[in-house]
Amino acid sequence: MNESDILSAIYFEVYGEKYNFKDSEKNSRLQKVVYLLQELGLVTEGYSFSLFENTPYSQRLQENAYKTLSIKEESEIKFSEKAKCSIDRLKSYLSRVPDGFGEDKWLDILASFVYFNRNLYELKTTKDVLKKLKDCKFNLETIENDCTIIEIFNTIFK
Repeated sequence: MNESDILSAIYFEVYGEKYNFKDSEKNSRLQKVVYLLQELGLVTEGYSFSLFENTPYSQRLQENAYKTLSIKEESEIKFSEKAKCSIDRLKSYLSRVPDGFGEDKWLDILASFVYFNRNLYELKTTKDVLKKLKDCKFNLETIENDCTIIEIFNTIFK
């Protein structure tokens, strides 16, 4: 089993559909999902992430994802209980999409928030990180008033 197979299996586990490296939306989702799972403690290849268009991106992960020429069925890879727990936890957070946000935008916001919170040390508070999100590219005019977002931001990845 190689890393490309694991990436395909992670995508399938989170989204219930096969990963296709030729689909740019799926590539973007995979980047953010793997980043968030690493932050939740799921052991992967230890990808290094930097910011690309204000969201976490790993060149090595992308290179491994492009190697997924034969998509595996979900039954071919068995995750440990700890890995399943991390994946289920992430799926729970992803399912709590606030009103006015699509699933992909919500994933983008979560991944960027966690990256900013963990890597941009000048941002000291949740409010600072939310301001940074607004300043970047996200249309978050009412985000401070949305209890779901604040609750998730304050509890998920602290």
